[in-house]
Amino acid sequence: MAFSSTIVNQKLNILEMGSLRFFFRHHGDFIFIVITSSDSSALLLDERMDRIISAVDLDKIQRALDTNIFLDDEDTENRIDEIFNFQDDYSDTNIESLKHIFEGEISRGDLLAAALMSLKGEIYYSSLPLEDLETSLREIELRSKANRREIVSNPKFIWQGGDKLIFSQVVSIETFHTPIYVVLLFNANTSLGMADFALEDILNKIREHN
Repeated sequence: MAFSSTIVNQKLNILEMGSLRFFFRHHGDFIFIVITSSDSSALLLDERMDRIISAVDLDKIQRALDTNIFLDDEDTENRIDEIFNFQDDYSDTNIESLKHIFEGEISRGDLLAAALMSLKGEIYYSSLPLEDLETSLREIELRSKANRREIVSNPKFIWQGGDKLIFSQVVSIETFHTPIYVVLLFNANTSLGMADFALEDILNKIREHN
């Protein structure tokens, strides 16, 4: 970090070493560090680190440092675990009724899993396996770097690999006051037409709900 500051006059934010990726977040006198695999989404980790900083009592940590006391804070550790396990509380957005829409479709068998997320990487709901969640987030990340407006004007994304088919689309939902990504996971044997129909059907139910 001293090298980065001295040579290029910038703070180090991401460092890749072999199969690992180190994310650094400077906040006041503290530096938060998260270590992940090299293919982890920077968009997701950036958003998760925002939540960690909000969850941690920095004054308590500073007092422990000032008095040279070892800080054993189980409540903070549990909150951080919840953040990385995507156990976020969105009760104020009435997310439960939206979850019922996804879970109803999944129970019928054609749809394997689904997710609802913001363009910043906030996970409002997800039943996706982590690797598929990462795939979707990396797509958002890449397209965000290219042009955020392009995401909204060309909102649909289709990805097929192995035994999986991912369909996603950006949609505006009043509840969230921002464009939202709806991501659906199908078996690769599902036809594109069928997957597209299922996506449109879910989007219509979400719009009707709002």
